[in-house]
Amino acid sequence: MRPPPLPAPPKNPRLASLLNTSLPGLGLVYLGRPKTGFALAGAFLLCFLAAVALFLLGYARYTSLALSDQVLEGDNLEQIANAFPRAWLAGLATAGAAIYLISGILLRVAKRKLAPTRRVP
Repeated sequence: MRPPPLPAPPKNPRLASLLNTSLPGLGLVYLGRPKTGFALAGAFLLCFLAAVALFLLGYARYTSLALSDQVLEGDNLEQIANAFPRAWLAGLATAGAAIYLISGILLRVAKRKLAPTRRVP
């Protein structure tokens, strides 16, 4: 006959908050909500990586225009001013901030549901 399984150690809400601060959704994964947590983490990483890629492409375009010998000819100055896709970068930053906020709200709800199950010594 096997001994009864040991109870799972209680989840640490501070660790969940720290994980959620480092990457939105990780705190939810730690607290036992992996689908929601991974979905939020994936969406946040997608926004972040897309913003980095757009920034690097814009920077490469800016550098090639700024270092060319014909900066003052034609509409090159206007092209330099429009090298970065500002609307896309702002949209991705807004989406990332919204994901961060949603993750924080869901983490707070998850921690409230966790609190009654914890035993106070």
